[in-house]
Amino acid sequence: MSEFRLRVANVVLSLDFENDRESRALGRYFRRSSVNEEPDICLSVRFRNSRGWRTQIPNSLFLTKAGDGNGFSMGGGLIEGRFSPVSGEGELRVERLITRGGYARIYEQIFYQAYWSAVKRKGIASFLLHSCGVIRGGKGYAFTGKSGSGKSTIARLCSRHAVLNDEITAVDLSGVVPILRDTPFNGFFRQKEEGAADLAGVLLLEQARRHRLTRTAALDDIKTLSRELIPPVGLE
Repeated sequence: MSEFRLRVANVVLSLDFENDRESRALGRYFRRSSVNEEPDICLSVRFRNSRGWRTQIPNSLFLTKAGDGNGFSMGGGLIEGRFSPVSGEGELRVERLITRGGYARIYEQIFYQAYWSAVKRKGIASFLLHSCGVIRGGKGYAFTGKSGSGKSTIARLCSRHAVLNDEITAVDLSGVVPILRDTPFNGFFRQKEEGAADLAGVLLLEQARRHRLTRTAALDDIKTLSRELIPPVGLE
């Protein structure tokens, strides 16, 4: 057994693998070292090498999740497992192919679910947002929008500031003021930094011919923002 403890914003996920090779691979992907903190969720992860996989790899594990009282399955059996919200412990059986190449981003969705289970167990008001997070002048800014709207471009333009992530950040509402926190997600983006700051603004990205910043409170914009929330679906 080889344990890797991954800090995700304000929670810690413990992942037990069969050998050190798997934990080292996860550390390289997320570019994080295992933390020495008490875990909020403990998952045993086992990989399978099924030959002749015929099911199409889905873009969303959330939409393909099914379960009963004994466990759950996602992606037509790509990931199977069980989880107890009482003990915070569970196990996953994962087809190895989904951890490789472009599929790795899909594999991360299991950790989104583990994050939601963790904050529920801790009683924390926090959620994951599909956004680029930047700290500038000690304040946090979340730039959100659908794929292709410019989050990665914003991250590149803000390279002289602290870029928390160009894809997924956490918004912590458990204190007096909202806090924008980094996450390790999107292991392909190399410039992300660990950190947190008071959330000074959420900016909805929309491509246009001219740069323009406007204040908004329209219902349609609230709907746009809600579509960028990572679904509050836990492992359970």
